[in-house]
Amino acid sequence: KIYSSCLSTLHEGHALWYPEPHASGEPQIGDVGFIRKGAFIRLFNLEGLDPSAPQKKKVVFWDPTFKTAEPLPPGVLKIDPRRRPLVPAHYRSHGVESRQSNASADISAGANASVTLSAEYTCKAAQGAVLALKSEADAESIFDNLTLKEYILRHHDEWYAYARGILRQDVKREDIIMIIGWVKTEADWAAAAFSNTSTSSSVSVEGHAAGVTGLSMGTSHTTSVTGPMMQRQGENHVANAPSPASAVPKRDQSVLVKRYMVRKWLGVLRRIVAGAGPDRLPDPGDERNGSTEEGILADEVENTNKTEILDLENEGEIYDPLDVLLDYILEV
Repeated sequence: KIYSSCLSTLHEGHALWYPEPHASGEPQIGDVGFIRKGAFIRLFNLEGLDPSAPQKKKVVFWDPTFKTAEPLPPGVLKIDPRRRPLVPAHYRSHGVESRQSNASADISAGANASVTLSAEYTCKAAQGAVLALKSEADAESIFDNLTLKEYILRHHDEWYAYARGILRQDVKREDIIMIIGWVKTEADWAAAAFSNTSTSSSVSVEGHAAGVTGLSMGTSHTTSVTGPMMQRQGENHVANAPSPASAVPKRDQSVLVKRYMVRKWLGVLRRIVAGAGPDRLPDPGDERNGSTEEGILADEVENTNKTEILDLENEGEIYDPLDVLLDYILEV
């Protein structure tokens, strides 16, 4: 969760800690499944339910396989391909600093520094992540399609019942997602995630004390409590080595995936509308007594059973705080 959350600012989807193909198959557009411990697990592919579909669309990992009475409407998975959305580079989250590993002869890697990625990384934030690509990445996603969204809303309960009721997987309704896009590269990537609760009284130009020894801090003073640093790499990744030449690059490593999630709201929706008043929401007790803080209007909407599709394609988008106040807040 730390890794995917920190890399959401790439705006290319959900970063997978395990981007290599799972035993259930390589992620494909139209897949229905769930994310487990950093890997996407395929349940079935909506196009793969057709007997004439390509083999890569079929999922044979589960027994019994999924069956449906209503096939996917034709043409709803229109592909929008994009070349090189990510070029070979090191993509770091906020608070992660890097330095080439040969910049100093007196540096040793500590708990929150990594030299595996051909550079040394130090995380000065509470959490951080790095994705290093040595090869180009390609991307595919689908165009937004209202017919597809209507189809998902009609069948999501059926998908959830298959996963939980038939396969007996311990998943929540919102865990069942549909893949609507991906970013794939070759197996020469590397990744790191930091959990570092360091605090600094000052910042030195020379470096950060947490995780790095042998640097003169001068008059700077740094104290820290450092958490674990995790790292992984593709099977063809070798630090400081060029990528192997290949006539036809095999880009099957899904470093990022885009997805649809369905969320069902049960209960009473309370709509909050913000005005030019105090910058806090009213206490629940005040609302039930019919009074609110100045500048805040709250009114109940009738009991509802609402289902909506959350498009998680533009993950990492920064929202206006006012937009949050204008959203529906659920009370149960």
